[in-house]
Amino acid sequence: MRKMFFALAVAMLATPVWATVTITANDLGEGVVAIDYSSDDAELVRAFALDITVDVGTIEAVGDFNVGDNNNGYGIFPGNFSRYITVDPVTGEVTDWGVDGYTPVADGSDPGALGGLGTNGITIEMGSLYDTKAPPKQGRLCTVTCSETCLLTVTTNATRGNVVLEDASEATVDLAGATNYQSALVHQRPTPVRKWTNGLLLVSLIVGVPVLTRDSAMVTQMVSLRVKTNTGYQPTT
Repeated sequence: MRKMFFALAVAMLATPVWATVTITANDLGEGVVAIDYSSDDAELVRAFALDITVDVGTIEAVGDFNVGDNNNGYGIFPGNFSRYITVDPVTGEVTDWGVDGYTPVADGSDPGALGGLGTNGITIEMGSLYDTKAPPKQGRLCTVTCSETCLLTVTTNATRGNVVLEDASEATVDLAGATNYQSALVHQRPTPVRKWTNGLLLVSLIVGVPVLTRDSAMVTQMVSLRVKTNTGYQPTT
């Protein structure tokens, strides 16, 4: 295991010899965007260092990522490894991968890293270590959740290592499918409007729902629910 971690560190500092890796963004709805990858090279990718930004709003969460080694994925997070993960000094094995806070998002204080969750940009760092369960040549790195409808862009982060292959060469990265990518509409939470009618509480939920019209305008729908009150209770306005 110690040798494997050393190999990952060497790979991320390697001299460039080019191969193409494609990064794409794919909308999953409700502000969630998947960050996917594919490679046309015989060599697998060893590590990714990517910046993800949005033009408005913030990035609120990351999800759907692997954690740990030998799991057919990129579950080694170099920027956070020393902060959260303990390696047994005798066996060289990781004691526990399931530590709260161990995610691909680099800390905003790390050199070259973006602000982090709750800001308009994050840096993700993801590497692979395995004995038998190698990551595939194409798959999903993670998902990001955006606070509102936005244009999402992925770029490589040279300070944090760019994209490196297993033969210690640096990949050429195609980012056309992850540049100014339009995320889907993020629906606002319903706004309750309360009205008393004949002893019943009329709760109207004003919900913004996209409805196709000739001028492509947003139509607001109102959904009403009647809630019976306790006998004798006199509501106030």
